[in-house]
Amino acid sequence: MKKIFIFLILTTSLFSSAQMAVTDVGVSMSMTEQIAKSTAQLAQLEKNYELMKKSVDKLEKINNAINGVFDMKEIIELQKEAIENVKLINEKTAHSNSKYNQESKKNLTKGLEDINKSIQRIINLLKTGYFSMSDKERIDALNQEKDKIFLQTFTTRVKAIKYK
Repeated sequence: MKKIFIFLILTTSLFSSAQMAVTDVGVSMSMTEQIAKSTAQLAQLEKNYELMKKSVDKLEKINNAINGVFDMKEIIELQKEAIENVKLINEKTAHSNSKYNQESKKNLTKGLEDINKSIQRIINLLKTGYFSMSDKERIDALNQEKDKIFLQTFTTRVKAIKYK
């Protein structure tokens, strides 16, 4: 009986294994920095939005075809949604150290960086005299940046669905 018991213990220990969790601190720090940058840029964008609402007459001189107040509000909502989605994913996967989650966090961080770049381009496009563009060129450039923001926000929305 002892031999069978010892044999079972030894056999069981052969098939068991353990793994150590690996955490990429750099990705977590980068994600935190991107959320902070995104939040700061969102505040700046909201200030610009308020200035736009107050000075619609001045902006019409720059290009009367921009329906910027409404488009900017949609862009602000898209950026807010992207930030909230990334925060949710970050909170839900904070203790998960799988390679997939680490890669996903890197992709989300890059997505936030892309949104931030697009927001900065939009802010620059709306400044008087930043570019010598016709109304059509400016509108096309704004729509292109808006499409980029929508694509990145949609990506975060899809990834966040499983955590909601």
